[in-house]
Amino acid sequence: MKNGTGTVRQQVEENFDNVKETAKETTENLKERVVQKVGETKEKVTGNLSNAADKFHEKTDSAQQFLDSRADTINEYAHQAIEKANQFGHRAADALNNSSDYINNFDYEKAKRQVVTTVKEKPQIGLAVAGIFGLLIGLIIGRRNSR
Repeated sequence: MKNGTGTVRQQVEENFDNVKETAKETTENLKERVVQKVGETKEKVTGNLSNAADKFHEKTDSAQQFLDSRADTINEYAHQAIEKANQFGHRAADALNNSSDYINNFDYEKAKRQVVTTVKEKPQIGLAVAGIFGLLIGLIIGRRNSR
């Protein structure tokens, strides 16, 4: 019986060794496939992140170019507006200066004499001016009362 039991035991040990070896090989194969899949996934993720980063750089650069081109245009318009405002300001200052000079050099007595002489020589002009002046005053007063 010992021989029979010894043989069975030997077969069980051999089968166990075979199962153990098969499990070890399967584990190694599985480990290699997992490592391979992890490597492939790592490459895909890295590639995708790299592509995303490249696209982000492109979009950022194009956005900057767009804004730069618009900034130049806006800056140009702003300078034109400032230049026009400056020109207008100079014209207004010149007009005020000329008005100041005119008022400063205005001779009231001479103007009064000219008006009196004109009215004496041409009374119709005096009547026309007085009529127009009276009409304007009447219109102004009439508008105030109608409000």
